[in-house]
Amino acid sequence: MERNGESTATAARLKENLSEILSNTQAMLDVLGDERRALAANDAEALDAAGVRKLELAERLEQLDRTRTDLVCRHQAEHQRPQTMASLLQASDEDGDLSQLWAAVQDSVRNCGRLNQINGTAVRVRRESVARALGLLQGAPAAMAPLYNDAGNTESHALTSRPTTSCRA
Repeated sequence: MERNGESTATAARLKENLSEILSNTQAMLDVLGDERRALAANDAEALDAAGVRKLELAERLEQLDRTRTDLVCRHQAEHQRPQTMASLLQASDEDGDLSQLWAAVQDSVRNCGRLNQINGTAVRVRRESVARALGLLQGAPAAMAPLYNDAGNTESHALTSRPTTSCRA
């Protein structure tokens, strides 16, 4: 397929955009790893730093995705028919490089989502544990806690809450 100058320019802009998205998602994977290590080490300072960097990268990725969407929309306006990322790739990707780059971006984004979900679960579990411990210290009734039986299955048992101190006269 012979590309005109407009298609070549669109392909170049798309390649630059996708390359930057990929670079930023790979940086996000690194930050998510830092966040996971900070969670495991109970390192509040490192966790805060990872959170700040994660927010910066998320904002940049949103910006880059808006640019990618704009490229698709411009392509749609130029061709006066509905366009998708797939149709833009088909029209602009003579050698298949853009399709491979787009697939790498999609994989990287999925990995970011998976790691972010794992870290979120770790935060939720820790928060629940701290809330339970604080409740016990404050004398609140304990929640149902799963315990393992001899077969290795979980059973819920109510934990009893007793005051941690008593006064004797």
